[in-house]
Amino acid sequence: IGLIRGTYDVISVGHSIGAVEQTDALRFLADNQKQLLDDLKFFLDKAPEEFHVMGFWEHMLDAGLAMEAAWMHLKGDDSTGQPPQPRESGMDQQKAVTAIVQALKSDGKDKTGPQIPNSPWPFTEDNKLLVPPLPPEENPEMQLAALEQKQQQVVVTLTRDRPYEIQGDQTQSPTGAPSDRPGAEQEGQAKANSSSAAQGQSRQNGQGQGSASGTGKQQDEISRALQNLMAQMHSQPSMARQMDQAHRSSRQVEAQIDAKQWKDAGTSARKSRSDIQQALDQLRRDADQRAENSLQEVQKHLNDARQEANDGRDAQAGNSVGTAIAELVHQAKQQHASGRQSLAEKMASLARQIDRMQIPDSLEQDRTPRNSQATKAIDEAIAMVADVRMMDESAGSFLADAINRLGEVLQRIKENNADAAMSPEEMRDLRRQAQLAADDILQAAEKGNSGASGQNNQAEWYVRMDTLRNTIHLSHSQGSGLRILSTVIEPAAKELHCLGRQVLRRMETMEMVRSFSPEDVPAQYRQRVVEYFETLSTQAGAAQK
Repeated sequence: IGLIRGTYDVISVGHSIGAVEQTDALRFLADNQKQLLDDLKFFLDKAPEEFHVMGFWEHMLDAGLAMEAAWMHLKGDDSTGQPPQPRESGMDQQKAVTAIVQALKSDGKDKTGPQIPNSPWPFTEDNKLLVPPLPPEENPEMQLAALEQKQQQVVVTLTRDRPYEIQGDQTQSPTGAPSDRPGAEQEGQAKANSSSAAQGQSRQNGQGQGSASGTGKQQDEISRALQNLMAQMHSQPSMARQMDQAHRSSRQVEAQIDAKQWKDAGTSARKSRSDIQQALDQLRRDADQRAENSLQEVQKHLNDARQEANDGRDAQAGNSVGTAIAELVHQAKQQHASGRQSLAEKMASLARQIDRMQIPDSLEQDRTPRNSQATKAIDEAIAMVADVRMMDESAGSFLADAINRLGEVLQRIKENNADAAMSPEEMRDLRRQAQLAADDILQAAEKGNSGASGQNNQAEWYVRMDTLRNTIHLSHSQGSGLRILSTVIEPAAKELHCLGRQVLRRMETMEMVRSFSPEDVPAQYRQRVVEYFETLSTQAGAAQK
């Protein structure tokens, strides 16, 4: 509340103080907002179990998103030249206060199981999975796509149907003012007479879509819808900028329609449609990245479950599986609220599929050595997640990304071998990243070479890569600490990194061969090659004689 007061003080006196003083004041407020945001994150990380209540966590996460947006607005963006926006920040700060108040009102009655900060527990007391409805009409991607179509209709109306001719208004038309052409006065009067009849017929038929006033109303609806979406996307800086641009363009079209500047309105309508498309593309890029990050976390949790099941830690393994499902449900809700509808449905479907496998129950009932039956089910769940991650990506690009991530792991191990400053949590995180990268390298390599001669699982390179992957996965059984990282994980990761790069080069070569077409070579060059070899053949025949 004190920060809100300070922000609005700067707004109120901004016109009466110098630019330097205002910049210093905003910088001071931005630093304070960042400190509050860090304090909130620390609280969420360290909060005791009694605070792990679904309603409480959701409100506190909302507060964190609002605080982050407020901080971004206060500090501006030097890379894009975006100046600080104290008014927008003040609105975000008020949202943060509202969310915190709502969190304080949480009574804990909705607590149903062990909670995690980023993914509230989605199970009831009798362990039934709760996946919320995901109506497509509420999804911003679907709404933006519909708005793009509506904007295209406005473009067509302004450039093809020309409402200014229907209403007999010649203020500005694509072909110029009537006075610019011979016989313009008579032509304008004729058009006015015919347009009156056309307009009367349109009203009689109940059709107002072709009128300028109807077009202006349609554009106003687009602007209002964009404004609502812009408020919904305030916590995503990249989307907020795109939505702001689209909204400004839409309002400009409205103003030009009101001023009867038809030619300019048609041009601006095209730009508005382009801006909406850019916002839609940005939304999809951001959503794809968030989905990939989330699925990586899901696969890490399932890898944890597999290790815990192998060690006989059934309760921990079951909880890790539950955490993976919770992350999927959380991501489904996030995608539905601010991402792609298809990804929201895909995440929800994957959560249901893994839940139906009843892995925690299998762990309780499994009496085989090292929980082999339950572990097999976990492996199936891991394969399902990996298949979803690779669904829309080529094996080559997936493999290249996995190799880069394994390279980052090796770099971090190298850096920390020098100062031995890595905490136990950081070492565990590094091991999980190495395991995931190893899994991805093996799967991408297998998929990318599926058309090669011989079976992959019998190829020498595949057997060796699988051995190295297992070495990285089983390193936890040999202890923890930097010694394991440097003596077990690092050598295996280095060799796997090298083999992965070799396989990637082989895949790239195979792709070049498959995609080669003789038509890619200029016809003139092909003809010269043919003539060259014909000459050689003729000379060889003459020499034999």
